[in-house]
Amino acid sequence: MDVSMKALSDYKIRTKKVSINVDIQMLELIDDLQKILKSNRTIVFMSLLGLGVPGFIKSMRADWESARKTNPERKEKIDALLSELSKIEDKHVKKSY
Repeated sequence: MDVSMKALSDYKIRTKKVSINVDIQMLELIDDLQKILKSNRTIVFMSLLGLGVPGFIKSMRADWESARKTNPERKEKIDALLSELSKIEDKHVKKSY
């Protein structure tokens, strides 16, 4: 089991390319999250649009904690991801949102 998100094509979501100006802090958050998710900016950005930043972080934490309980062989990897998520939350969420 991989704890990263599926490819966008796996969700059969129709997308359209748009150009937007994004606050530097939001872009840093997206980049930090996409690194630990081994994903890309588009998927992370679309998730944030749908859930909002605090909701997205909360959802990721709940999913990984659940996976940690059901996959003890992945505990160390998931603990590392949760630790990185806490750092991102401290840096971006707790002081901004």
